[in-house]
Amino acid sequence: MSDMENTKDKFLASMLEGYEKGLEGISNYIEETQTQLEQATARREEMIRDIDELKALLGLEEEVVNN
Repeated sequence: MSDMENTKDKFLASMLEGYEKGLEGISNYIEETQTQLEQATARREEMIRDIDELKALLGLEEEVVNN
């Protein structure tokens, strides 16, 4: 194998390693973001229920939030 081919293979192997590490990082970020979104959505739904309950207690049923 010539020096040029050897250098090319090392460069490509280095690029591959970088992409694989980058993919792992992106995958972890997506997983964490999905978890945060699920938690925020659940909290939002809880807040909507609480608002509806408070409006009902105040006699404001006609203003119940429907999100």
